[in-house]
Amino acid sequence: MGRNPFKEACTTYLENYSINLSKGSLAVVRRRLKIMDRMIKDLSEKGQITTTVPKKFTVDYIYCIYRELVETPGSNGKQREKVTVQKYMNDLNNLCRSHGNFNVEVMYRRFPMAKKSHHKRLPVLNLDQIKEIARKGMEVPDTDRRRIRAYGVVGIYLGGGTRTLEVQHTRASNVFLSSEATPYIYLDYVKGQDTYGEERPEALIPMFVPLVERYLKLRETLLEEANAESEYYVFCLDSFDMLSDKTIRLIRKIVEEDTGYYFRWKSETGFSDFKEIFPETVTATSVRSMVLEVMARTEVFNAFKRGRAAIMKVTGNGVEVA
Repeated sequence: MGRNPFKEACTTYLENYSINLSKGSLAVVRRRLKIMDRMIKDLSEKGQITTTVPKKFTVDYIYCIYRELVETPGSNGKQREKVTVQKYMNDLNNLCRSHGNFNVEVMYRRFPMAKKSHHKRLPVLNLDQIKEIARKGMEVPDTDRRRIRAYGVVGIYLGGGTRTLEVQHTRASNVFLSSEATPYIYLDYVKGQDTYGEERPEALIPMFVPLVERYLKLRETLLEEANAESEYYVFCLDSFDMLSDKTIRLIRKIVEEDTGYYFRWKSETGFSDFKEIFPETVTATSVRSMVLEVMARTEVFNAFKRGRAAIMKVTGNGVEVA
């Protein structure tokens, strides 16, 4: 080992696992490991740990690192949220496991309070709530550019079922609102971009199209006033470049606070009643593949239930098989 064993171990780990991660995910993991590298150096200099070799991290050393993540402020000067600390610990766990050290799991068993409790997912919005979000977006005054922009982002989030990463990379030229066909956006940068991800079109739910149209007009005005150009649907107002995922979430928060509805992004498009959302707004052809997929998944799940019920009947639990 050289002068910085932890950094060397991180470099090896990232090289070995780069084929399993997209470039975006790899950059995020690299950033978190870099922050932990500085943190572990400080702990070593203070004498709280005596080694910076991941393979030799004891349970007590790992708990010390965990406490440091919890107690020290993040880059924004605020205490890290539990879910953020858990992401750091997941990276540390993967790094240690790659060197044959499983003490992160042992630490969780010894200090169960360190394990992030499973949080309950927010309930899926019903149709009336979704309609209210779309309606409130159109009630925003023309002078309130901040909220018009925020509702424009929500227009492709809820309206198109996109992810944060996909909203970041959406190009304005890939938003198609022609009245001659179903409005849609084409996502040429998706989750798992360098591995399993595939480019795809996403139909926009019609009730959100006016929000998108209104934002696009504002977008054009902003660029004209600044005599600037940007390829992105939503961009940084200073550099006109891509926004960070954190900024996208802050923009989301504007709408959440404005409407009082706190919603999940990608999963929010899995509305509880598909027929209510798409009665006469999307052609049968455009949803045919989705319906076929749902039917296939339902059949597989029903087959599993039948098999499970048969097993339970054999074991004497009295479960009848339909």
